[in-house]
Amino acid sequence: MIYRKNITIMLLTVMAFVLLALGAITIFRGGAKFLGPFQSFSVKIINQSKHDIVSIETGIIESASAAGIVEGDSKDRSSKTVKSGEEVRIKPKLSLSGEGAVYLKFSNSGGEEYIKTVCSYTESLSGFSEVTVRDDGITVEEDCR
Repeated sequence: MIYRKNITIMLLTVMAFVLLALGAITIFRGGAKFLGPFQSFSVKIINQSKHDIVSIETGIIESASAAGIVEGDSKDRSSKTVKSGEEVRIKPKLSLSGEGAVYLKFSNSGGEEYIKTVCSYTESLSGFSEVTVRDDGITVEEDCR
């Protein structure tokens, strides 16, 4: 009887370690999406266009309307260039008092400038957004808090 109890405890222990290992692997491989909502705000830019992205700025939106986005005082410029076919993650250093939204402004090597809302509502500047830039348009997926 003691022998059977020891084997049961050993099997449960091994199963627990296997589950912990699988959980750790899942977090490390897909950690950005799993832990993203709890981390400082970040933006992943996926450049699938034929042009390099040469200038990147993120900032807090002061107001937005059909006429466009009015930029606030809190801004962060990135020195990163996103070559055609590459992906880059940036963690802008922004400050926010209360609630707000975040924009991404960038220009490409063709001289075109774009501005997009990448987080439509936040109180804590946490979470992440994924921006995919293509020749035929820009898509934004956001999971910010």
